[in-house]
Amino acid sequence: MSGCLYGAAPDPCGRDGASACISRASVLIAAGKATEGVALMEDACKRMGEASACGSAARALISGDSARDGDAGPGEASPFGRAVSDWDAGCRLGDGQACWELGRLSMTGKGVPKDQSMARSRYDEGCKHGWAESCVDAGLIRERAKEDLPRALELWKRACELGDGRGCAKVGLAAKYGTAGPIDLVAALKSYEEACAKGYFGGCGFAAFVYEKGEGVPADPAKRLQMLLAGAKLRDPLAVELLTKGRADGTFPDEQVKSVLDAVATVADTKCQGGDGNACLVAGLVAQDAALPAPQIASFFKGACNHDAREGCGRLAKMIRAHQVDASGFTRPAELEAAGCMAHWAPACLDWGRTAESGAETEGPQKQAAASAYGAACQGGIQEACEALKRF
Repeated sequence: MSGCLYGAAPDPCGRDGASACISRASVLIAAGKATEGVALMEDACKRMGEASACGSAARALISGDSARDGDAGPGEASPFGRAVSDWDAGCRLGDGQACWELGRLSMTGKGVPKDQSMARSRYDEGCKHGWAESCVDAGLIRERAKEDLPRALELWKRACELGDGRGCAKVGLAAKYGTAGPIDLVAALKSYEEACAKGYFGGCGFAAFVYEKGEGVPADPAKRLQMLLAGAKLRDPLAVELLTKGRADGTFPDEQVKSVLDAVATVADTKCQGGDGNACLVAGLVAQDAALPAPQIASFFKGACNHDAREGCGRLAKMIRAHQVDASGFTRPAELEAAGCMAHWAPACLDWGRTAESGAETEGPQKQAAASAYGAACQGGIQEACEALKRF
């Protein structure tokens, strides 16, 4: 196969064909020379038929925020438009991740028309080519539409086989609720534990709940603790919170929990600095448990809020309301409470309901917003919100 030619440079990849193009392109992109690197990747993709190069080119093209958000426009000549074209080429060459990326675009309407049917088709194709996340999302589309649920279950099983813990957890939930077959609580627990073992912290949490309540198996406090510790190591905010509470009230052994939380804090702090919102949330919870200074705790919750872990917004609002931190420099508490409620954190929903009902910070009472917030908090198990809901 001939060397990779794209533009003015004569035979820049030597005689090694697509592999040389990809290697050379990767070096150029890493060195900040994206234009030359992407050109080589696209040549390896579209002329030499190397599927992996297509996705690499697309990801390099949308590395800028404006391109990622579709602001550059959907035209073929724009970075985003070129990325769509590259992913399409990769999908046709059998790259499951490329098909999945196209499915995500069709779901959101970024760079391509918003089309759920097309998204499902792309996800199905990605799953066929072995991309586990595509299998999960293909099943979720069917679940939301309440159609072809047996097929959704098949897709989640396939994702689980491919090593995706989220797929295993969906298989477990289907067994618990009988979504696409008979209810089987023992099988559900097995799937949750498999999800946890494959790195999906939601599976650890589901399993911990089963061992707490004794659904299909005897309640087992020791196994519940084991699952919560596993979830905490995977940076599950709920597991971290339950462990800190259990440690405080003597439910869980202090030293065992402390050693895990200390290790989690180190990892979470590092990942938070890298922009991982969930890690920021966990770092804030561990910092609270360790009674670190309030400004440090608030900075973690602010990081979580800024990086889409919006439970952090609600927790930050609580600190501002309690005058634990200076409110200057932060978004208004009312807006933080609303964001926290959107993340389904029930205490933030209760707080937002009170704020919306009073109208003190919202230019007058907002009855509909208050009722909705109280309803969400009530569903989250807060009895005070259930009582407040009776006023509407």
